[in-house]
Amino acid sequence: RLAPVLRRRRLCRLPAAWFDALAWVLMLLAYALCVCVCLVYSGMFGRDNTTSLLLSWSGAMGQTFLLQEPCWVLIVVGLPYGMRQMAAVPCLGVLLGRLEAAGFEMG
Repeated sequence: RLAPVLRRRRLCRLPAAWFDALAWVLMLLAYALCVCVCLVYSGMFGRDNTTSLLLSWSGAMGQTFLLQEPCWVLIVVGLPYGMRQMAAVPCLGVLLGRLEAAGFEMG
């Protein structure tokens, strides 16, 4: 249902994989620019402060990619599965059926 809408909104006729690759390249370039800005800016405060900045930044990235992202993936993948399991309970099945009839997609 959504694919035809996305196909019509494209600016050019390249395959979707090229747009994904372009998005990744742009994100990596933005990341590299941010790294350069941080290193140049932190260099004004001395070696020790620069080291502590990079260590805290690395810790924050580790927390994001090792804790938060996997939790979000589990929620996104597990929620539709859990909703299907709850639909087997009669009273919840009626409630979920009404939500689906109102336009909410349940997976």
